[in-house]
Amino acid sequence: MWLKVRVSLLRFFILFLFSISAYSEVSEDRLLKIIENFQNKMSVHALTAYEGRFKKFYVKYDWEKQFSLKSIGGGFFTNPVKWELGVYIEGWLVRSNFDEDGVEAVLCHELGHHFFGGGGEQEADHYVMDFCLRELWGDAFSFARAIKVILQIHEFRTWVYRQYQFPEIRIQRLIECRTDSFFQGLLQEEYKFCDEHDY
Repeated sequence: MWLKVRVSLLRFFILFLFSISAYSEVSEDRLLKIIENFQNKMSVHALTAYEGRFKKFYVKYDWEKQFSLKSIGGGFFTNPVKWELGVYIEGWLVRSNFDEDGVEAVLCHELGHHFFGGGGEQEADHYVMDFCLRELWGDAFSFARAIKVILQIHEFRTWVYRQYQFPEIRIQRLIECRTDSFFQGLLQEEYKFCDEHDY
């Protein structure tokens, strides 16, 4: 019972933040600085994935990429021939509704897939809040800053799901499950699976 009350209060706080938050657009030059910082701070950790078999981690981006129904916005990759692994992000996603913190969260989510697999969407969201952003931001990590990021991703995903013409009831459940995963990570609670098809 308390968990449901707490989640409801946190969601109310998100809606409150939505009414007062403004995002500053990320330029390509700023994206390059974000990528450089992400590589510098997260490479050692990233290379612990896959039992430490890979030797180099890096971030790729395609600034000119536009949205289409075949676009995925971001992803993760490995190159076993060169012993490299990394993540990538597309320009249309960066230009949508994200500020610098939001872009870092997207990169964190994609990095999480190296640890939880391609199907581990909820686990990757949990990882964003439970570990990755804390590692990136250090002492600058705060509850309010993290919730602002959750809001940005919530807004972005809702828009994307609507482009794919998902029924609103399905969108609501998807967002609910993914938001729960974020908050479990934010509160540093153990990840618990949420059935996205239970609607």
